[in-house]
Amino acid sequence: IFRVLKMILPQDAMVFASESGVTAAHVLSQTTPSPLLLAKILFEKTTLFFADRNERGYGDRVLWGQKNIVALLQQELMLSRSVALGVIQKYCAGAMSTPLKRRLEAMLMQELGLLARHITPMLRKMHTKLLYVYQLYDIPYLVSPSFKNKIDQPVTLVPVDADAIGQSLGFQVTYLSGVPRTSVFGALAQILEWHQAPFDDKISHIAKRRVRWLTPT
Repeated sequence: IFRVLKMILPQDAMVFASESGVTAAHVLSQTTPSPLLLAKILFEKTTLFFADRNERGYGDRVLWGQKNIVALLQQELMLSRSVALGVIQKYCAGAMSTPLKRRLEAMLMQELGLLARHITPMLRKMHTKLLYVYQLYDIPYLVSPSFKNKIDQPVTLVPVDADAIGQSLGFQVTYLSGVPRTSVFGALAQILEWHQAPFDDKISHIAKRRVRWLTPT
């Protein structure tokens, strides 16, 4: 992949390249001493990443995302796709009555249980009880006691919030008008990863290794 990138992009324009989910998990690991699992919620899938102070990487992919909730609302309430998306937006904006919220929760919990069943084994594998939820597409009740109870082990659910992460790492996040807040953390994580990368140490290590190879024995 990186060979292709080098062919496409001017090398003098490339400053830093990384996998976004792994980078996000690594940056989050700088805010806590505990190992963590990151669930990155997209429209068609959820990707899982793990990190602690010493290691980070890709965990798994689940073919479950906002589209599952949209399809459920379409089927159960006989809604069009656009109206189903509107219902999700109204819930997330707090513009929904309490009775309708309760009815929505009753419908969604079984569907959310499917995601919980995929997340539980990864939490056990990573020996962690800390789950960060990074929603690029809104899912009602995803960070809630009801969803937490669907996960078959003790867990702490933490929504990924750029403001809180920036504050814990000594940064203040300022939003430009019109910029979706869901996209800010991804960019912030890339900047922080680049900022923290010990480039001088890596370059020195590579240079010293090359010198050893060239030194006659």
